[in-house]
Amino acid sequence: MEPLVFSQIANEKAKSMKKRVASTALLLAFLTVTSFGGINHTESVAAGLGISVRVIPGGNQVGQEAVGANKRMWMIVKQGDTRSREIQISSTSSISQLISFSIVDAVTINGVTSVGKTLNEANSWAQFSQNNFILQAGARKTVSMEISVPNGIGDKAVEAYLVASAESPKPSAQTNAQYSAVVKGQARFAHGLFLAVGDYEKFRVNFSIDDVKDTRRNGKKKLQIFINNKGLTPIAPSGDVTLQNADFPDLRFGPIRYLTARVNPESKAVFVVDLPEEVIPGRWKIFVKASQGNVTETKVFEKTLRFSKWFDILFNIGRVFVFIIGLILFRKSWHLFRGTSPAPQSLTKKARSFLRSLRERVNSKAKPENSQSRKIESDIDAEVERFLEEIRTRRKKASPKKASPKKASPKKASPKKASPKKARA
Repeated sequence: MEPLVFSQIANEKAKSMKKRVASTALLLAFLTVTSFGGINHTESVAAGLGISVRVIPGGNQVGQEAVGANKRMWMIVKQGDTRSREIQISSTSSISQLISFSIVDAVTINGVTSVGKTLNEANSWAQFSQNNFILQAGARKTVSMEISVPNGIGDKAVEAYLVASAESPKPSAQTNAQYSAVVKGQARFAHGLFLAVGDYEKFRVNFSIDDVKDTRRNGKKKLQIFINNKGLTPIAPSGDVTLQNADFPDLRFGPIRYLTARVNPESKAVFVVDLPEEVIPGRWKIFVKASQGNVTETKVFEKTLRFSKWFDILFNIGRVFVFIIGLILFRKSWHLFRGTSPAPQSLTKKARSFLRSLRERVNSKAKPENSQSRKIESDIDAEVERFLEEIRTRRKKASPKKASPKKASPKKASPKKASPKKARA
């Protein structure tokens, strides 16, 4: 009986050991396939690819040089018209690459814009001077992109991405003793594209410099510039700031150059400029210049720079405090000038005085003499007296009652009755 039990136990252990060995072998096989034919190989091939794309400022932007005079892919094209921009693509790889261009949708999710997967409508309007060509290792090439908008397209603003893709000209293979995988590597470079379709005057660049304000961040003095984009095209102006002390004209700083990020159409933005630590608190004249292509805006501000966010709060508290003290001093001086001092009055006297003056004003007005008016006046007098009586009653109840001292009544000496003495026998 016992040998049979031991043999069953041994068989069960052997089966479980075989299952473990089989599962381990499958796991190793999966890892081997993944490492040699999948993810690692794709990353290594993609790491061998590399491109950089730069938009050349200018281009065929008749009447709207301000929009295209930057390194951003912004264009305005009228229906039935054609406009072009140039792109410079450079190879950062040590191998040859197959380059292709396309325009895809811009997808916005929870306020974050990213590159979509579907082709945009503008892709059918675009024509590239070279597409699907071989870019040699370390080479550089300039490609022209023309956008022709057909007639019948309504006025609109298109947000998309210009995507440049780099691929290996030939798929590469990785083999070992048991497994083989063929992977085609790819690298993509996406550049934002804004395309305004419609009349050029409608999309004219229009922005203003609204205000400047001092601030301090991380212990450093900075100047905030408030820019308002009033137009229907995005902008990214650049410019400079010059500061001149209002009390000491020779104390001057600048011009200090600054760059800005993109400001969306009909939007406002704030940009920060670093100031030298030598800019002391005080009154300054601030000259601000901002340029977007051939459109330049300038403005002069006269500001008191403080570089402290707590200064305004303390300054306003001090103003309120001084105002209150001024009121108190004015009241005191007024009574001293008149030679009077406000004597404290009881609530009853104040109420009686107020009601008396009110009654005198009412009675001073001419009224028709009739029984109804006399009745109204008598009713008012009765109400006034009732109100005054009510105030007196409340005061009496509120005042503590003083215990009246009891007078000691003199005790009268009661006459002692002479008790009759008994005669002695």
